Amino acid sequence: MSERGVSLIAYREGVLVAAILSLMVLPVSSPSFAASTAEDHVQYMYSGNQETLADPMRPLVYYGEGSWIYVVDAGTGATLDAISVDGQAESLDLSRDSNSLYVALAQTNKIAVIDLLTRNVRREIPLNFTPLSVRAGRPDRLYVSNAPGEGEFGHAYVINESSGFVVRDLYISFAAALEVDPSASVLLTAWLFVSPGEITRYDITTDNVTQIGPSYYGPYYGRQSVDWVRNRMYVGSAIISLETMTVIEPIYLSSVLFSAAFASNGTRIYGIVGSFYGPGRSLWGRDSVTGWETTAPQADGTGWVVVSEDGANLIVGKPLQRVTRPITLTPSYPRPNAVLNATPGWVSARLDFGLPFKTLSNAVISLDGARLPLHVFVPEDLEGLLNSSLPDGKHTVDYALTFAEGESVGAAWEFWIYVNMTTPSVGALYPAQDSIEKAAVSYLQASINHGDPWQPIESVSMYLDGRSLETSFESPEVLRAALPVTLQDGDYQVWGEISWNGGVRSFYWRFSVRIEIPPLASFAVGTQALFVGDEITFDASSSSDLQGTIVVYRWDFGDGEQEQGRVVSHIFSKSGSFVVRLRVVDNRGLEGASAMEVTLEMRPPGPFPVWAVLLASMSMTAAVGFAISGVRNESERKSRLSAPPRSSGTAVGHGRVLFCIFCGAPTAHGNRYCFECGRPVWAAP
Repeated sequence: MSERGVSLIAYREGVLVAAILSLMVLPVSSPSFAASTAEDHVQYMYSGNQETLADPMRPLVYYGEGSWIYVVDAGTGATLDAISVDGQAESLDLSRDSNSLYVALAQTNKIAVIDLLTRNVRREIPLNFTPLSVRAGRPDRLYVSNAPGEGEFGHAYVINESSGFVVRDLYISFAAALEVDPSASVLLTAWLFVSPGEITRYDITTDNVTQIGPSYYGPYYGRQSVDWVRNRMYVGSAIISLETMTVIEPIYLSSVLFSAAFASNGTRIYGIVGSFYGPGRSLWGRDSVTGWETTAPQADGTGWVVVSEDGANLIVGKPLQRVTRPITLTPSYPRPNAVLNATPGWVSARLDFGLPFKTLSNAVISLDGARLPLHVFVPEDLEGLLNSSLPDGKHTVDYALTFAEGESVGAAWEFWIYVNMTTPSVGALYPAQDSIEKAAVSYLQASINHGDPWQPIESVSMYLDGRSLETSFESPEVLRAALPVTLQDGDYQVWGEISWNGGVRSFYWRFSVRIEIPPLASFAVGTQALFVGDEITFDASSSSDLQGTIVVYRWDFGDGEQEQGRVVSHIFSKSGSFVVRLRVVDNRGLEGASAMEVTLEMRPPGPFPVWAVLLASMSMTAAVGFAISGVRNESERKSRLSAPPRSSGTAVGHGRVLFCIFCGAPTAHGNRYCFECGRPVWAAP
């Protein structure tokens, strides 16, 4: 098994559309008259164009997938039975008496005939070609198209239903889907996956098949549905007349159409639309009379749609499921409980016709009990027109709708009028309107005026330079919007909108950000070693100001002393740690500051000079001499005290020698500290 990509190129409304359809290649036996091989067969009908079929006699739907035929309840979508067939199911059709189901089988090249009463394969019709589309016609006649292989041409064959013999061969160039009218007198051949495509009518009242009138030649996407009652055909891009083979109504779809079906009333078309390569397929419906369209999302992979014969059910998907949607009527204007400051010109409600579509037969719209003239602008918008002013106060709208199918739906709501009311509004709080912010902005704030009478705000949108912001209420009167980034220098615009029950109002303001950068204070200390008593230099020349000029330098040395100037000196009188602070001021009055901790130590002792050692030795010698002399003097003094006193005399004192016990330097008499090292001196006794 292998895969082949078939390129479909179409031109619609001046737009070139290219879609690559990935189609599965299936092995089949080679017919005796064709050049195809097992690798040449392309499964054309994989999209669900003819694999689904509604039973006109029973509330059933049949669909083929792989080698199975499923019987589905048209009312519930439940699978009732599964019938195995020998081959790949390509298309299905009912016999004229609706008791048999014909299944075109690829791979095995035959038609399976299923008895719908017993739900078993009754017999098989062998073919010498690979069947694609099968349709029942006159008694004992089937019409079958082939699935041409590489380099082959398309054919439509008239087949003997009993033997499978080819009675007539119609050359049609390409693979085609076939359709036969209820009277079995007209055959349609429609090219598949070729655009522009060709659709041709043939007279099949006899085996001498002849073409009827001109062919339709134009945009075609291989998805058709025929309305034999009105002689129309939907071809994926238009509805064409089968009498004139011309376009009655163009229909434009924004995505790929996978299958299509006319409803029994002939005005409604249903289909599956979506993408070849991804999820998101939807059931699409359109009323060709009113122009109303609708979609309903479906499960991934959905490719089939069929309308039950009674028109009451849509059967969609793989596996099949019943799709319904109830009729709904939603108030549009004025909104329920809205407060208006003037009389509205109309009231309106939006109608969803449901799925399948229902037919509106009567609509009554009243205001405060008085009936209003009905105006239908588009099918789903039902308006009641007002021709006079309404007084202040509460007013009631009432809708009553009935449908041809017997269903009815209604809606009622109230609104208020206050002629002198004031509507809600929004004002700038932060940043203010036209303000120039000197610091970065990280959020926005706005004030809310709820109007008179007070109106609750239903929704708020806010944008900064076109970018949507998340908003929240700090309070009923204050709105806040967080910013994804902090705003730097620049000019900014804020735009937004608030809505309340009955109105919408926009707001706008602008502001600028010009961030002021203060001066930068910085300084250096003149030396690394800091000692008590040294003169230390502090230099603030490294301070800077990007937007101004520094005019003041203030110093605080942490010891109670202060100074001014760019470069200053200071002497610390004691050891310890001190925090030196610098504060600078520029010509704009902005300040900057810096601080540094410095530690002051006492200067360590140095080596003793030779002269100091000699002097200290001399001092010690003198001191010892004086000490001995003092002892002698003391003895003499005691002797004198014991002797009789003299009549008169003068005592002679002896001076003392002072020197530093740390560095040995001499010092003057009476000094307690050494002039050399600053430490206490030692005095000889």
